[in-house]
Amino acid sequence: MRNTGTIPHRVTMLRLPDDLPPLDEQLKGTERRPISPFAGIYDRLPGREGTFAVDLAPGQRYGMVCFIVDEGGSHAVRGMSTEFRAPGTPP
Repeated sequence: MRNTGTIPHRVTMLRLPDDLPPLDEQLKGTERRPISPFAGIYDRLPGREGTFAVDLAPGQRYGMVCFIVDEGGSHAVRGMSTEFRAPGTPP
């Protein structure tokens, strides 16, 4: 993970259940379900980079979210999130 911006970021990876609405809806909606972090990196300052490694389960849904809050609000709610499904077929 490389922070090419001008402010710190904190990226967290989440394992998303299949019955969870899209991550963007969870972040911006009024009804939210708790999700435990799966992996992440400490605050990454501007110009800095770091790595983390995870074993992804085939076919599992995951999300990545920046949980920093600054004077502009939550980075996650402002769009700094994404979700994806790990390649492969579940066992």
